[in-house]
Amino acid sequence: MSSQHSPGCPARLGRETRLLNAPRQPMLMIAVAGLIGILADHRLGISSDHWPLLVAVAIAVLTIAWVCQPLRIAAILLATAGSFGFYHHQQLYQYERQTLAGFLSDAWQPIWVEAIIRSPIQRRPDVLAEQRSEHPAEAWQSPMRIEVVAVRDGASYRAASGTARVIVDGEVTGLLYGDRIRFAGHAQRIPAASNPGEVDLQQAYRARRQLVRMHVDSPAQIDVVAAGNWSLRRAIDAIGNRGQLALTANLKPQQAPLAEALVLGRREAVDRSMRDRLLETGTIHLLAVSGLHVGIVAIAASWLAIFLGGSRTTNLMFVIGVCLAYMLVTGARPPVVRAATLISIFLIGRLIGKRSDPLNALASAAVLLMLIDPLSIGQIGTHLSFLAVATIVLCSGLPDPRPQLDPLDELLQSRWAMLLALGQTAWQSVRQLISISFWIWIIGLPIVWHHFHVITPISVIANVLLWIPLTVALVSGLVTAVLGGIWLPLGEVPGEICSRSLQMIVRLVDGLANIDGAFFWLPSPPHWMLPVFYLAIVATAFLIPHRYKRPAVLACAALWFAVAIGLATRRADPDRMIATFIDVGHGTSVLLEFPNGENWLYDAGRLGDPAFARWPIEAVLWSEGIRHLDGLIVSHADSDHYNAIAGLAERFSIARVVGSHELFEDKQQGIAEVGRVLKAKGIPIESLAAGDLLLQQPHCRVTALHPPAKHLPGKDNANSIVLRIDCFDRTIVLPGDLEQPGTAMLLIQARPRPGGVLMAPHHGSLSQDIFPILQWADPSVVIASGGKRAAGPRVRKMLTETGAQGFVTHRDGAIRVSIARDGIVVRTWRQSPWPKGG
Repeated sequence: MSSQHSPGCPARLGRETRLLNAPRQPMLMIAVAGLIGILADHRLGISSDHWPLLVAVAIAVLTIAWVCQPLRIAAILLATAGSFGFYHHQQLYQYERQTLAGFLSDAWQPIWVEAIIRSPIQRRPDVLAEQRSEHPAEAWQSPMRIEVVAVRDGASYRAASGTARVIVDGEVTGLLYGDRIRFAGHAQRIPAASNPGEVDLQQAYRARRQLVRMHVDSPAQIDVVAAGNWSLRRAIDAIGNRGQLALTANLKPQQAPLAEALVLGRREAVDRSMRDRLLETGTIHLLAVSGLHVGIVAIAASWLAIFLGGSRTTNLMFVIGVCLAYMLVTGARPPVVRAATLISIFLIGRLIGKRSDPLNALASAAVLLMLIDPLSIGQIGTHLSFLAVATIVLCSGLPDPRPQLDPLDELLQSRWAMLLALGQTAWQSVRQLISISFWIWIIGLPIVWHHFHVITPISVIANVLLWIPLTVALVSGLVTAVLGGIWLPLGEVPGEICSRSLQMIVRLVDGLANIDGAFFWLPSPPHWMLPVFYLAIVATAFLIPHRYKRPAVLACAALWFAVAIGLATRRADPDRMIATFIDVGHGTSVLLEFPNGENWLYDAGRLGDPAFARWPIEAVLWSEGIRHLDGLIVSHADSDHYNAIAGLAERFSIARVVGSHELFEDKQQGIAEVGRVLKAKGIPIESLAAGDLLLQQPHCRVTALHPPAKHLPGKDNANSIVLRIDCFDRTIVLPGDLEQPGTAMLLIQARPRPGGVLMAPHHGSLSQDIFPILQWADPSVVIASGGKRAAGPRVRKMLTETGAQGFVTHRDGAIRVSIARDGIVVRTWRQSPWPKGG
């Protein structure tokens, strides 16, 4: 790392002071104590009755210790930890005592509410509407956050409390923060994770203090009861809306959504394909207004202040004011609060003539964030934001490998031509940027890998290459929003500059994502490996002699990575076969793990948005340590059986896709698109018919019972692929959506051995008479892969009609069937979850 840091960079202080210096860093100890208190409350579950007592004890200890100098600091830290823990507990208690959730269950149900808007109303692409519409660019949804004040109960409203996330089909306009509205829609409590490896939505929404989510079919269903009173938040919302209008009016439609995210922090409008490319190149932070954005805004504000010619004090206060205003307009998310606080502290230090310690300033930002929103401490963005700045500070303490120039050499160099001097300066700046980018990538890699299952070495170069176009796009976008907000035509010129800069960013990201080895999708190592990494890095950084820090930290990271790769992948169990029926809602996906290590999927889809189908399936695959599928069987051409395949093909290697003879001859747009993706990826498509042997292993044999080579008349359901899996003298039958006349053909096949496992055809639909298949298979376990309807008592009665155990993915979560020589073991994720890779 170069010792020549840019002016004002906190990293340059690393050589002038020790990295840890308690007298200069009092806020660091306060931040650590506060964090310990919050984590204690989160992990230990201390009750409301005990916290006041603990705080009182801490204050008493502080009072007694105040007369004893050696114990004074310890007592202060103890009191700090207790205070922050109690504060976190009170915030969590207010979240959990919301009454709105008491009106609802985990299932979607109709609701009529009166509420107050508590966030800007954004827009996001409506994927399903785009698939049905001839004008996909016009298909939008409107997400917003509301505070519910009443719920309709019969003919009257009952008081209620609670916040909720609402998605409205269509673009909502004309509403602002604080408006009181009434609407009819559907709502549910935020459900718990129903599959291994799945994101815990309850935990994610907890940081937003939301227990409930809602859906409204149209903006026409929203009535305004009363406009909100003036407030700072309402004014900020109005300014943001005006800026968004200026951006959409003055930028090309392809670039406007990215500009909204980059400039205003309204990232919902960016489509998923762009999000995926940013994730693959390690530049996803472009969508989340962060310290980088605030730093660019601060630099631009300082240029403007110098141009306006104010005094030094006025200019510094102007920059601080601009940063704080930008923080408020973009939503005051934790990374922005951190960055704005750091910049303010450093500028105030310059104003009063005192140099701020970088770690102490960073700790001050952490304390402020814990005071503003202690529930945000667990967010990924918060972790990565603070980690990036801490890495820069850490890197500033690493030795400079380049020899220092002799004063005579410096004098000689100073007489070189100006062009050469500028070239050297530019090259050193690039080296600094690459070095900083490299170390931030290395130190942040475990968290990114753990949460997103991707490793992005290309990000080291990508973030350097994007620096200039990003700066131009952000500054010109801000000018567009400000000037266009005043009068739309004023934003045309800066809007064109912003549009071209964003176009360059998109092209760079696309090009970098297409480079071989730019990124790798991988299952992540066990969770406990994260603290091991950071404890090892911190110990290495602070204990190793100064001159060996850089190679020591790098060696430590490399060793950790080598061990993590080995722990991330799972080895097959040669003595059992596992079938996991994934809860995808109304759809089907069954993971088949065979004793020889081969992994197959039977179907991959669900009704609705393809992304919602892909997420639970990939979560299970990552959880099981799987990155390669030996095959994927598509039972038939209904979207709830195949619409996740295209997304899975982007993240996993798939050896082959197997379907019926007629599958990819179907004219449906969805199945045709899957065929194009498979062709582009070079994944072969094979056909399967009754009597074909799909897999033969020492203990397992997989054969197709249906369909015949000649296509049966009727719906696709009648030609569903029916698999028979025989392992360790037990049988699993997977019939897809089989119905007549296909059912009749199946029943004349040789019956499987009684006591096996049957997946109920057609998701356990009551419209199908499955009793003949139940009699034919005579299973001990029947599983329905279905949604809300499949969880009803009538379906349960139907599944158990022949005495078998009945399970439904919607009710039980993922269902794991383990077959070994000693029999069949069934576990459900909601009742008896299994360990990762277990």
